[in-house]
Amino acid sequence: MRCFFVIQGEGRGHLTQALALQHALRAADHEVVGAAVGMPEHGAWPAFFTDAIAKPLTPLRSVSIVTDTATGAVRPISTIARGFRRAFLDSAPLDTLHAAIERAAPDLVINFFEPMMGVLARKRSLDVPTVAVAHQYMFVHPGYRFPPRQWARRLLARWVTHVTAWEADACIALSLYPAPSASTVWLPSRVPLTVMAPLLRRSVRGLSPANERAPHVQAYLLNDSYAQQLMRWHHAHPQVPLRCFWGRDGIHTPEQVDNTLTIYPLSAERFIQSMAQARGLATTAGFESVAEALYLGTPVQAVPVPGHYEQLCNAYDTVRAGAGIRSSQFSLDALLRFIPDYAPDTAAYRARVQQMPAQLVEHLERVACGGALYL
Repeated sequence: MRCFFVIQGEGRGHLTQALALQHALRAADHEVVGAAVGMPEHGAWPAFFTDAIAKPLTPLRSVSIVTDTATGAVRPISTIARGFRRAFLDSAPLDTLHAAIERAAPDLVINFFEPMMGVLARKRSLDVPTVAVAHQYMFVHPGYRFPPRQWARRLLARWVTHVTAWEADACIALSLYPAPSASTVWLPSRVPLTVMAPLLRRSVRGLSPANERAPHVQAYLLNDSYAQQLMRWHHAHPQVPLRCFWGRDGIHTPEQVDNTLTIYPLSAERFIQSMAQARGLATTAGFESVAEALYLGTPVQAVPVPGHYEQLCNAYDTVRAGAGIRSSQFSLDALLRFIPDYAPDTAAYRARVQQMPAQLVEHLERVACGGALYL
């Protein structure tokens, strides 16, 4: 089976999911014949992704989040306007994606929540079957519980999710907690929604929760505003060892700020190894970080990016899954209070995650052959 990936390039979650599936497909003697990936608005794809993903790798100008440069908060109106313009008024990204798929001649396209794939499938006829894979498909599950209020953002989140799955032959919703597969009015009636465990990288699945934790708390910093919040907390609590992973330009080697604070450049493997030993993790509410921390038995403090509704939903799911707490600031007092009470069913979750890659490959094989779609 020849597979082609279409991947949303914002953040690292969809990128690492694609790498995990690529390994599982190759282990089952299938082939990944290329990928089209949305270009980040600022910066570039991480090296761990570009080094490992199948080639050719096609950059795709796509929908992207617009943030405030000072605070890092999402600007919803600007994001919606840019997204609509790129998805529905600019044909160049669709031409690029269509040509990449035709050159690859795949038997199956796997779409990791890239809106351009849904728009392309709706506007132009494609002969190849498509499967949509992302945690955001839980947003259209009939049993999903959203944060209270914010009805307009809830409807927008569901509509965007719906767009990414236009003309898909199957949808896979990745979830921190078990949920039944279902049909939903937010997807075409012929498309079932199958719920599976998170799709974690092999390097993460090969680790186990530490029997004895190191004394440090780990933090993932997205921008200067979050760093300032954490530094204020650190100055008030200098006795707590902190390891901060920060994607700021100019950080290439670990920097020992004082006796208990070390700042590290972003490194996928070092981040995971350190998190497996940490007492707790303070991070923005990205799905992948929470899923990895739960697998490693590390309590999480999920801090959604202001204005980022998807991350707000992820923060509520963090609590629902027993993975940690949600907060509005990088102040770690609540995390330290929570750690002694942290008691998730890690064994059951780890078993779901371990079984997931083989289950997903089997599911993809059935779709490519036109077989039954429900697990």
